[in-house]
Amino acid sequence: MSNVKRIAKCYFCGEEFNKISSLRHLEKCEKRHNYYKNTEEKEAYFTLKIEGSKDYYLYLDINKKATLENLDNFLRDIWLECCGHISVFTIHGNMYSSYQDPDYNDYNMKIKLDKLLGVGDIFEHEYDFGSTTELKISVVSQFYGKKNKKIELAIRNVKHVYECDCGEIANNVCAYCYDTMCEKCLSSHSCEEEAIMKIVNSPRTGVCAYEFETEIPEKCTCTDECAIGYNLNCDCINLACNCAKK
Repeated sequence: MSNVKRIAKCYFCGEEFNKISSLRHLEKCEKRHNYYKNTEEKEAYFTLKIEGSKDYYLYLDINKKATLENLDNFLRDIWLECCGHISVFTIHGNMYSSYQDPDYNDYNMKIKLDKLLGVGDIFEHEYDFGSTTELKISVVSQFYGKKNKKIELAIRNVKHVYECDCGEIANNVCAYCYDTMCEKCLSSHSCEEEAIMKIVNSPRTGVCAYEFETEIPEKCTCTDECAIGYNLNCDCINLACNCAKK
């Protein structure tokens, strides 16, 4: 799976940029700043960088009072869930499991992040102990802002475009050999038909039964009330905005 352009997208403003500019963009993104603009009731947040590989990555803003279970559910929803497999966080040498087993020295995921983590910490998440998807998670910063959802998607890699050997865009991958193929070349591939899976925007592409494409609309961060459906004359063009104006 080659010929990858690693482009990231901000889910606050919609801008696209090179992966290495992600954190710098978040620090200067005006719409993100407005989204969390301080009020009298301030909440504490971490910004997490989550890497499935060099090709798949997320930046999340997460309330410090959120639990590991909240984070695990988010990762399952956007990237991982296929067959209800067990998942585990490993933090400071301790394991926090989605299915705590009394025979193992592990913990459950109901603990809050502010009890475990600080800026600079790096920890791991594993999903499925048969065909494991491993994620590296870094706590890159913290900030205070108004109360929003427990977890906000800030940046995600843009879905990569892979090439078939024939030069056409590939939208299939072989789970056995990881060759990528266009529709026309499927019939000439030597592996079994059951191994062919759709390429999706997830580090679980080509693994187990994962073929889900999770697309999350950008947030409405304009200052008008259109975000809750009242102002029908707002100029906001954000995908999540309820404005009637096109």
